[in-house]
Amino acid sequence: VGYAPEGASLEIFSRRYGGMAALAELMLAAPDEPAFPPTAAFPFSLADIARRSRISRAQVRSVLKAGQEAGFLELLPDNRCRLLPALDTHMSLLLAGVLVVCAYASRRATERLDEIESRRRA
Repeated sequence: VGYAPEGASLEIFSRRYGGMAALAELMLAAPDEPAFPPTAAFPFSLADIARRSRISRAQVRSVLKAGQEAGFLELLPDNRCRLLPALDTHMSLLLAGVLVVCAYASRRATERLDEIESRRRA
């Protein structure tokens, strides 16, 4: 139950300083296509990702290399990147989990508000 994939997981990014921020910036650099991940490789700037995620270029390089070794992305020698299907699978699982937590929190908040309203009317 829960997010427990076999093999590599998004912890490759989340356990590294700035890792999720660097991943998010890389994903934002991807072309706007209906399908995710984009089918084509796309250019990216290590310096831009570092600046936007507020970590060093060396740290961004380390994060992306770890993501490549885990099979989430492919770094090409011409400063382009290809996001791989495993990234989509894991991001979908993560986002589904976030939505479940938000739904639970909303239900609990609504119940609490109903209790407060019931006491106020009594």
